[in-house]
Amino acid sequence: MPRMNGTELHDRLREEMPHLKVLFMSGHQRDVISSHVMQDGKVDLITKPFTGQALASRVREILDR
Repeated sequence: MPRMNGTELHDRLREEMPHLKVLFMSGHQRDVISSHVMQDGKVDLITKPFTGQALASRVREILDR
């Protein structure tokens, strides 16, 4: 994204929608994503590479919570 990173987008969206379910996608390990975002327990991460089936399964898992 040209003007903000995923953590900043998450923070802005969660201000208006506190119960928003978030799935971060990254080619890096979990420690790259801001620790305050991960600590709230409402954010999940899928790391690259992943299959379409793995993504679909994670999304379904998160939506079913």
